[in-house]
Amino acid sequence: MSLEQLKSAQQAVFSLLEQEAYAVADLELTLSSYHSLLQRCLEETIEPQQRESLLADNLQWINLVTELVQAERSAIAAMMLQLQKGKKAHKSYSDYN
Repeated sequence: MSLEQLKSAQQAVFSLLEQEAYAVADLELTLSSYHSLLQRCLEETIEPQQRESLLADNLQWINLVTELVQAERSAIAAMMLQLQKGKKAHKSYSDYN
């Protein structure tokens, strides 16, 4: 197992997140694949310092992905709130006119 494959899996996650719309199931599958690759890399890494470095790098990467997903989630929540407000205003207008 090589680090190149792990980097490729990371890039696949970023590519998916860059899309305007993607299926959450696709993100779950891609992250699951990344997780499996990371586990294999850790199992093959013998030196404790290499493992520590690999874990630190990947923790930083996972934090970045988490921030991106959280930002998307917040943006979607804001859009849904606006949509609900619009529907409520439309209904209120319809009720009185």
